[in-house]
Amino acid sequence: MSTYDKIHGLLAELRRDHISPIDILIQILDRYPGNLYPDDSTKLMELLEIILMDLNVIGNYWTMETESILPGVAVVTPDFIENWIECTPFLTSILTAASQTERAKKHNKLKKPDKMVQVVTRQLLYQSSDRCLAFQAEFGLFLWSTGCARQTIDALFRCGLSVGCDSVLSLVQLLGDGCTTEAAEFAATQPHGLGYDNMNISTSIFVEQRGANGPTKATSGTFGVLYGLRNAKLEHMLIEPIM
Repeated sequence: MSTYDKIHGLLAELRRDHISPIDILIQILDRYPGNLYPDDSTKLMELLEIILMDLNVIGNYWTMETESILPGVAVVTPDFIENWIECTPFLTSILTAASQTERAKKHNKLKKPDKMVQVVTRQLLYQSSDRCLAFQAEFGLFLWSTGCARQTIDALFRCGLSVGCDSVLSLVQLLGDGCTTEAAEFAATQPHGLGYDNMNISTSIFVEQRGANGPTKATSGTFGVLYGLRNAKLEHMLIEPIM
């Protein structure tokens, strides 16, 4: 009896017991019930090579992972900035395996590929869709906040590492509006304090000259800071006992 005939007979037995070949594979690879798959076996590698030969499978899985990625600039909110998480485990595992050897994985204590993998992931997402701006949006904001020149931001935009300078300015406006909305909602419901301070901003001699619409060499102003009061109650905020 050939191997094919043996497998065909086993499949008939499995169908009667409502067991699929995938169920068997999962059971073999699951190390909790028992060591059914020896460490020195190469069968799993052969199976993965067959799967990887079908690019449609990889493409479909990649598409599934990217469906929930950031859908555009407008949703870069203050909450998103604080809670950015990794959301492409399949691609991340591939890039992590490609970015370091097994020896490096065991012995390197300081040099980790995590940040590089995230950067490459976000570049690939951005190349796939210009609405996937998670890394590019945050990095663009970082460049702007550190005084990076417009030409540099636009050059990094061409490399897929940042959004364009105009988009960065739109992000700043969106985040400012979002923070203002959060502050208004907080002030309407929670005890809070209001502080303020003066500021002076000086730009370099390389600041872009655009007449009345451009930034000035020196800017002065006052900004407010709204902050919550810990353990405070609304009755503590009454003015009459204080006066």
